[in-house]
Amino acid sequence: MTIFWKTLREEWLKALGCTLILTIATAIAIFYYPQFKEKYKLLLEVLPKFIVPVIGDVLQLGYSGYIGFQHFMKAANAVGAIFALLVGTSAISRETESGTIHFLLSQPVSRTSMLLQKFSALMIIVSAPIFVSALTIVPLSRAIGETMKLQPLMLCSVYMSLEIWLVLAYAFLFSVLFDEQIRAGAAAGAVTAVSAILLLVEQTNTYSFFSHTSLGHLKPILNGTGYPWIDSEWFAAGAAAIVAVALLVFRRKDL
Repeated sequence: MTIFWKTLREEWLKALGCTLILTIATAIAIFYYPQFKEKYKLLLEVLPKFIVPVIGDVLQLGYSGYIGFQHFMKAANAVGAIFALLVGTSAISRETESGTIHFLLSQPVSRTSMLLQKFSALMIIVSAPIFVSALTIVPLSRAIGETMKLQPLMLCSVYMSLEIWLVLAYAFLFSVLFDEQIRAGAAAGAVTAVSAILLLVEQTNTYSFFSHTSLGHLKPILNGTGYPWIDSEWFAAGAAAIVAVALLVFRRKDL
């Protein structure tokens, strides 16, 4: 069994759990939509000021904006990032702690191939919940008398996956740098926390990568006018650069 398939076999149950969490959260949000339409004015009065412009975008886009906010901007962003941190920080450090890293290194593959196989499998693991849970939006929407096309859901899933791959990449890097999972998790968690704090401050929110998965960035996809190619390229380039650093470190690491 290759390292790629071994990783998929070890992590698929976690992916299933993440998928269930996202699906349940989205189902609750969808069935709340009729009440949201009736009570949005009251919500505008009680919600924090930084959320109010988002609600304005939701109202402008209608139901598709509501889905973009609830499923992609909120649920997929938060749950997906946490999931990527969990599987990413344990990818190599867990093998090192348990001693199974020596078994993997004894396989007839280079260190570069080993790392790329692991990361490729984890890319599928963290993306699958976003795509599968998004597929459920179509039938769930029909249940409340709304319609949602499949194409924008899949394109939004692609875009969100690129951001989650960036989170996975730096979590993966810390898993290579540190032999203990707890240290890798603390470092990756710190990076994520800093980005989240930057997002909450108006003067610094543009420096947070989370700001690039806002409803404003998803709007062209949802209304069918375009796709945020530049942001996608930055996400992909960032993840690729971080993985390249992880490869360099791992090839030189004494194990």
